[in-house]
Parts: sequence; C-alpha cells; structure tokens
Amino acid sequence: MATNFPNVLTKHVPLVLSVETATRAGSLAILDGERVLWQQAGESGASHSSTLLLHLDEGVKSAGVQLREIDVLAVTTGPGSFTGLRTGLATVMGLAWTLEVAAVGVPTLHAIAHAEAREQSHVVALLPAGRGELFAQALELTAEKNILELGAATHITPQKLFESALARTSTIAWVGDGARLHAGEIRAAAQGQGITFVDEEQSLTSNVNIWSLAKASTNVLAVDVALLGLKAYHQKKLLRASELRANYVRPSDVELKEQCREQG
Repeated sequence: MATNFPNVLTKHVPLVLSVETATRAGSLAILDGERVLWQQAGESGASHSSTLLLHLDEGVKSAGVQLREIDVLAVTTGPGSFTGLRTGLATVMGLAWTLEVAAVGVPTLHAIAHAEAREQSHVVALLPAGRGELFAQALELTAEKNILELGAATHITPQKLFESALARTSTIAWVGDGARLHAGEIRAAAQGQGITFVDEEQSLTSNVNIWSLAKASTNVLAVDVALLGLKAYHQKKLLRASELRANYVRPSDVELKEQCREQG
C-alpha cells in the first residue's frame, strides 16, 4: 500500500530516476519533470546484476546530475523476469535507503500501456512470459493518461486470452511486445468473429468494435516508468524502501518444480 509522506516538500519539477528490469533488455532513465535528460536501453544478452550499477553511474554523468539530487526513484514491480525484478528492486531499495528518498513501484503492464496506448482507450497489455505464454492485463487509459485496472495481471496462454477478449465485445488496443509477437493470432481471432482489425496508424471509428495493434514506443520503457512515478510523486502516493514489493503473477520455475514434487 502506498504511504502518504505529509512532510515531503514536493517540488513542482522533481528529478526522477527510473529502473526497468522486468524485460529482457531492461532500461534506465532520468527525467527532470517530464523532460528526458537521459535514457538507455540495456543489452538483452547481459545480466542486469552485472550492468545495472555501471549504467546508472554512466547515466547520472550523461544527464549532468548527481545521485544526491534525485527526488524520487521509480522501479518496475512486475510481472516480468524474476531475476531482473529482484535485481531492480534490490538496487532501488538500496538507493532509497542511501539517498533517503521515497520510491514508487510501477506495474510493468501499466508502463507498457502508458507508453503505447492512445488516450481514452481500453487496452490489453501483453508481455512474453516464456514457453509461448503471456503476462496480460486489461486496462483503461484515461484522457489524463492515468491507468485504471479493469482486471488483475494474469499469466495465460494466447488461446485463453483471446477467448476472454472475444467475450468482452468491445474495442481493444493491444499493446506491448507480447502483442506484436502474437499479432497474427490476434488478427485471426478478431477476423474469425467479424471484428475489424486495424494497424495503429489507421483511424478508428466509434460505432464498431475494433481491435488495433499499437506501435512500439520510440522511448525506452523506463521513461514511462518515470512518468508514472512522477504522477505518484505529485499525488504523494510514495513508498518507503521497505514497502517495495514484486508482483511475479505466477510461481517461479523453482517453485513450480517444488509443487510438482510435493504433488507427486
């Protein structure tokens, strides 16, 4: 639960450092309010634990700031890479303690929706979960680019997801790498039920149900993690380091194996 910090002197334009380690490559960003000072995508083949602190050091130098000037830290809380989430959360918790600043936990699928969806749209945000499965969440993006949850984040097969989406009978914007990975299946599911499927660039009409596929954002995901962190900062919906929690959505492979042994 977010903690209110009544004694925090909220700057009109705070300096935000964001850490996104939920995806395979990950990303980092430093924003002065909504202005991006620095952003960097990680390397998909590199371990977050081996590169994160190095890239953070490079980032503050490139942005022309110092760590002690940071006003708020924002970090993805999941779902996503189990190891990556643990690394990112541990790093931000350590920085929050050291710098004595508040933090904001940002759900990964919220950040994806914020990055790619149009305003005032019903969104299904998708992130690959391995083994052909997906992390998914139904969301709504308001005119003010606030994120409203229409359901909890879930771990699901594409087939079950499309069956659930077809039952909604509404216009849906599909966003995220998971959507682009399964674009052909989304198109087929829509057309099989007589639902219009369009590319993001095409204009949408309000009198028919339409499924659209969003383009990837030109910014790294950490920028939108920072922007959502900025909203929480202004609303004083802040967390102490000890309150940050990961939402893995599903058990880890180790936990699944243990469950199988117990059931066997």
